[in-house]
Amino acid sequence: MTSPLAPNGTPWPPRAAGPASYVPLYGPDFERDPLRYYQGLREKYGPVVPVEVDERGGFRGWLVLGHREQLSVLHNESGLWTHDSRWWRDLAERRVPSHPILPQLEPGRHALTSDGAEHARLRGAVSQTLAQLRPPATRAYIDHLADQLIDALPSFGPVDIFSGYAAPLPLLVMMGLLGMSEPHAALVSHAIHQINQAGPESEAASRQVDKVMREMIAEKRRAPAADLTSWLIACTRMAHPDEDELADQTRLLLFSGLGASSAWIVSTVLKLLTDEEAMRETAAGRRSVAEVASQALGEQPPVQNTFYHWAQGPMQLGGREIGTGDMAIVSLAAVDPSGEGFGGPFAGPGADRPPAPGGPFEAAPPREGAGPEAPAAPGAAGELRVQRARMAWGAGPHACPARGLGLAIVDSAVSRLLHRLPGMHLAVEENELAWLPPHVVRVPAELPVLARSRRPAADPGEPAPFVDLPPSDHPPAPAVAPFAPGAAPVGPAEAHAPAPVGEFGPGAGEFAAPGPQGEPGAEGEAQDNGQRRGWRALPTWFFFRRGG
Repeated sequence: MTSPLAPNGTPWPPRAAGPASYVPLYGPDFERDPLRYYQGLREKYGPVVPVEVDERGGFRGWLVLGHREQLSVLHNESGLWTHDSRWWRDLAERRVPSHPILPQLEPGRHALTSDGAEHARLRGAVSQTLAQLRPPATRAYIDHLADQLIDALPSFGPVDIFSGYAAPLPLLVMMGLLGMSEPHAALVSHAIHQINQAGPESEAASRQVDKVMREMIAEKRRAPAADLTSWLIACTRMAHPDEDELADQTRLLLFSGLGASSAWIVSTVLKLLTDEEAMRETAAGRRSVAEVASQALGEQPPVQNTFYHWAQGPMQLGGREIGTGDMAIVSLAAVDPSGEGFGGPFAGPGADRPPAPGGPFEAAPPREGAGPEAPAAPGAAGELRVQRARMAWGAGPHACPARGLGLAIVDSAVSRLLHRLPGMHLAVEENELAWLPPHVVRVPAELPVLARSRRPAADPGEPAPFVDLPPSDHPPAPAVAPFAPGAAPVGPAEAHAPAPVGEFGPGAGEFAAPGPQGEPGAEGEAQDNGQRRGWRALPTWFFFRRGG
């Protein structure tokens, strides 16, 4: 069965002659070393490569490896690309087999699936919602959840840091920030497990998540609380959004960046466990965890590829004929190491434009080797890592709007591990790690570590509220953007420096630095302004771990 009409109501045009063959974007070589795999594809096939994502066939796209071509798609100055998956012709004609990626590409009314003025409006609501977070209290809240997970790790033998810590922590953080109840959190955890299995229950599981999002919206409309869901409702009140839009935007806040944050935690931990100098300098306080995370971002980008790009008309890209409804897969990790990728051509269309800010947690992409004690990255290899770190956040209108929050989650996760598990080291050789297919993010099947001891966590009690209670009668004032007119200009080095610990955004002096571990800043300590108290990670995490 096929869809006779394109999303704009016109018939699909006749299919252009496709490539003679498709290159596999799967297999052991791809899983073991995706960066080398991308380089080999680029050298053999050029900047745009026809690929098959699944060995069963039918899941096809154009892998964009050249930097000029990547920026052309991401900035979309031609207007020919769309983020609306209804334009994916192969999917409309039911040629694509079930795959774990597909639920991520479902159409919806949120910032990731929209373009133009609608995207600007929806992204603005997300950015304004994230702007309400109080960085010190949010950091304390992340620490609070991280310590719960560390306490639950097995006491003896190797500990799988991926499945037991890096995978669930970002999900638990976002559930908590959104003000999700424990029953809802358990339902969503089970649904996510089913979605990731890409089995016959995955579609029903995705609908279960939608149902929970709508129940949350109804709950927060009746009784607003100090959480991001209530703030999203408040920030969009003047636009009179319906339930579907609010639910889809809330789902976006929950899901976006989960895999990326988990993969970034893993790559930062691996950097420390396999680089003696990095571990030594971090332990001595000469290098911060944020700086190590910045280096890991450039050496092994957590997000490998983005799939949200479909052609609304025929075009040429990198010498290839792209047909209406074709999908472009932009490989953010495949920074071009050749001369074409740097210098003048590297700038590309719009490359000098900073991504839109996203509130007090917004931090510019970390710069390789940034920090007063870190040496500058040497030569071409260092420059390659710098550019990978920049591209890790995307580019153009859809660049990541929550970079600072992502860095805060990774910084907190790794810092708590180092503090709580002294002497942590890999339980296997690095080359023995098995990696999952890195279509979107690169993570191992497991990351076993051993530690000589485990330090107990201080009991700080309940963390301070991470946001205020939203106003009930009018929307909040817009957040001040770091690149707003009149703001001090940001130079190339500053624009890509990691946020210092305790500072997650442009107005560094605006927020008090966090106190000692387990002691949240003074703000909000004396009041319970609606944040769900006593929210515990462990019931949800155990449900998540066993898949329901």
